[in-house]
Amino acid sequence: SDRQLAWTPDGSALVFASDHAGRFDLWRVGIGPAGATGEAERITSAPEWEGEPTVGPAGDVVFVRGTGPTARLIRRDSGGAERPVTGGRDGAERWPAYAPDGRRLAYVTAGERGTALRLRWADGDSTTVVLRDRPVERPTWSPQGDRLAFATRSGSPGTWVTPLNGAYTNLVATQAAAVAWAPDGGVLALAELPPAEVGYNGDPDRTGRRDLVDVAAGGRLWFLAAPAPPDAGPRSGPPIPLDRAAVNADAFDRLWERTARIYFSQADDAPRFARWDGLRATHRPRALAARSDEELAAVLHEMWRNRPPLARPAAGRAAVSSAHPVATAAGLEMLRKGGNVVDAAVAVSFALGVVEPDASGIGGYGQMLIQVPPVPTPALIEFMTRAPEQAGLSNAELLSRGNLPSDGPVLANVPGTVAGMRLAWERYGSGKVRWADLVAPAIRAAEVGFPVSDGLATTLR
Repeated sequence: SDRQLAWTPDGSALVFASDHAGRFDLWRVGIGPAGATGEAERITSAPEWEGEPTVGPAGDVVFVRGTGPTARLIRRDSGGAERPVTGGRDGAERWPAYAPDGRRLAYVTAGERGTALRLRWADGDSTTVVLRDRPVERPTWSPQGDRLAFATRSGSPGTWVTPLNGAYTNLVATQAAAVAWAPDGGVLALAELPPAEVGYNGDPDRTGRRDLVDVAAGGRLWFLAAPAPPDAGPRSGPPIPLDRAAVNADAFDRLWERTARIYFSQADDAPRFARWDGLRATHRPRALAARSDEELAAVLHEMWRNRPPLARPAAGRAAVSSAHPVATAAGLEMLRKGGNVVDAAVAVSFALGVVEPDASGIGGYGQMLIQVPPVPTPALIEFMTRAPEQAGLSNAELLSRGNLPSDGPVLANVPGTVAGMRLAWERYGSGKVRWADLVAPAIRAAEVGFPVSDGLATTLR
């Protein structure tokens, strides 16, 4: 897909992010009165994700390379030379935007000290903070270069306008939106953004193309005066045509294909896939004929309710469930050795620390709720982290101007997972499985290897 388009100041070309080559890099295409003047040219090719370009008056491009906490601003000059824009000391860097005069750059940083909207002089290393401790996204300059519009999706969602000194913020709309200013600065065009991204929430497809979601499902485009009172009425304009059947088809196909890929794509899933395919034949025409989002949702819900079972039937006296097949096998191994559910849970925990180190591990903490006979009531084991004795927040010597430093003992925590697993095994284990047996599957996976999941591969990239 092609996305995140940025015009060159003279309007002769577009720079954009695209995954035509297999991953998101930056591309450039010339634009004339009749459209593109030639084939798009790939201008970056780093292995990391690249996007969110903004183009300066001299043809240099500032963009984001990397994701999560490793996202950094890179400047690529017209000759192709690249260098970091900052020293990267303030955390992840996102959403660069050149000022109309090309002398300043607005961008957002997110680190341990919070989120900040910053300005940086393009020809120096002087940086100022416009706003701090707001979840700022997508700053956009006014044509006069005296104000910035931005969105917030968490905390208090909305679209805002602020001067460069951050003295005040005007609430323009209570919906988070990507903003474009009219050339005279009097009107804002707003495209509604989806809700704030969440961390891992159990979605089996959490490593899907989340980077492709830039607008809200069923979102809208509207116009407001700038600046304006909250939720001021939009200016009248021509309605945006909507191909309802095409929109419905896209929503239906994405749900059907995603479900088929996740749950019914294995060789022994053929009978359940056939049932799911039959539901497509009966429900898709009805979905395309839906006259509103509500009617479409009703058809999708009916199809989902009538779906075949998501998991293959299983039978037996015990079951183990975990986030990875290797960890599940570790739990089953303990049960086959005569262990109980606590033994299995401990083995699963250690194995998960190897096969999904981005989400589990011996460096963590947590709780275990246990109910095994002959214990009459459930038992709770808490194995939270502990801070070093002298590393409390009251120890001013360890702080940096009253704030948490970027490193040092005040940030250290002693993990509790190993102690918690050991205590659970000693008190509530079967007594038939040795400690060495519990950790053996994890050691084996670490030594021999295991298939890397899409989730771990994405994290490692």
